[in-house]
Amino acid sequence: MSEDLNPNVDIDPIPSKNASLREQFSALPDWSKWALLGLTTTTVALIVVFSVSVADAATARDEFETEMRSLATTVLNREAELKSVKNRSTNQSIEIAELKEEAKAIEERAAELDEIAAQLATRENKVGAAEAAKAANSFGNGVHVVGSTVSAGTYSTTGPNGSNPVGCYYAWMSGVGSDADIVDNNIVSGPAVVNLSDGEVFESSSCAKWERTG
Repeated sequence: MSEDLNPNVDIDPIPSKNASLREQFSALPDWSKWALLGLTTTTVALIVVFSVSVADAATARDEFETEMRSLATTVLNREAELKSVKNRSTNQSIEIAELKEEAKAIEERAAELDEIAAQLATRENKVGAAEAAKAANSFGNGVHVVGSTVSAGTYSTTGPNGSNPVGCYYAWMSGVGSDADIVDNNIVSGPAVVNLSDGEVFESSSCAKWERTG
């Protein structure tokens, strides 16, 4: 046998484990190389697709979070607007209630004033009637026809009114004209009482008011 055919020497057709990857790849059969290349390409494609998907998902998540924040802000703004509207509505309700109370108070005051006005009208009517009665039962200076301008009866005066130092003058006349005669007369410096009958003409001058006493 030849020395080259030493049975103690291992002839390994597969490259050593310490060989480089390139040497290992070169040592592979062609179909293995193509299979490995296809697998590598698919893996890279999947990595790329996954990376893009992850990036798209991150972008979508950011957009979703942004939209949610915007929506939350919108909701808060709407809640603030609603609260403001409720506050205005409450204030308006309070103002309406206050106005109603004021209107009620005004109506009550108006009713009180109407009652006071009615009472005053009654008093004025009474006073007017009393004054009219008093006027019918009293008269001042001048020429009076008993039964026409004054009522018949007994009248008294407190005396002179101070307009004439002579005193209070009164007289019964025959008529109302300037040519009427004096039927009876008197001048007093103090109180006086006269009885007047229908048809008589009585004249008074510088005397205080004559008041009916009977």
